[in-house]
Amino acid sequence: MAIVLPLLLLIVLGIIEFGIGWNRQLNLTEAAHEGARVAALNGDQAAVAQTVNRILGVSADNTQVDMSVSACALDGTDDNATVDLTLFYDSPTGLGSLMASFGGRNVTSFELHATGVMPCVG
Repeated sequence: MAIVLPLLLLIVLGIIEFGIGWNRQLNLTEAAHEGARVAALNGDQAAVAQTVNRILGVSADNTQVDMSVSACALDGTDDNATVDLTLFYDSPTGLGSLMASFGGRNVTSFELHATGVMPCVG
């Protein structure tokens, strides 16, 4: 019993951590694609930022999300609108701190990337 409980807790925390990370990656990918769609339609970076922040559920002054927008040019030289997003978040389960006690490195913060590309509508 003394060996089974820590292993069971480790597995449960790992499943929770993976599920939360996967959910955030999916939301980030959706936000990048929707931001690229808005950038392709009107090219307004403020509207892109508002769309991305609405989908991710973060405020505009939040520093967790780094955004790079390449909107369509008015002269038609760009073929695609691109939105690159990077999301930084802390581990909610503390699994990284637990793994550090076993000799590994302390991983409590994660960095996720997503890119959305849409053709310019012109």
